Amino acid sequence: HPPVIIYHAADRMVESNNSKGKLLGVFDTSKYEQKSLPLKKGDRVFFYTDGLTEIINKQYDMLGNEKFIDIIQESSDKNLSSTLDRIFAEVNRFRGGMPIEDDIVLIGCEIL
Repeated sequence: HPPVIIYHAADRMVESNNSKGKLLGVFDTSKYEQKSLPLKKGDRVFFYTDGLTEIINKQYDMLGNEKFIDIIQESSDKNLSSTLDRIFAEVNRFRGGMPIEDDIVLIGCEIL
C-alpha cells in the first residue's frame, strides 16, 4: 500500500514518507521494520489505501499521489475532522460521479 503522508503544521508542508514494507495483517509470520518519524504538536499523519489515489474521473484521468498530496495541503487549515471531510469532498468532486472501483480508507492522526 502507499506510504503515509505527513502534514507539518509549523510550515504547512506536506511530505510523502517513502518507507517500503509488507502489507499489514496479511501474513501471520511477517516481520516488520520500525522507523521513527520526527513529529511536533499539530502535525498530522495520513494513512490511506491505493483505492483513493487510483480514483478516475470522467476523462479517465487518475487522481494520483501528487494531486492527493495537493488536496491534503489545501485542506489542512481546519481541525482534523473538517480536513478529512474536505479531502473526501475534493476527491468526490474530482471523481465527478464515476464509480469507485476499489476500497477506500483514509485515517488521519494529529499530534496533540
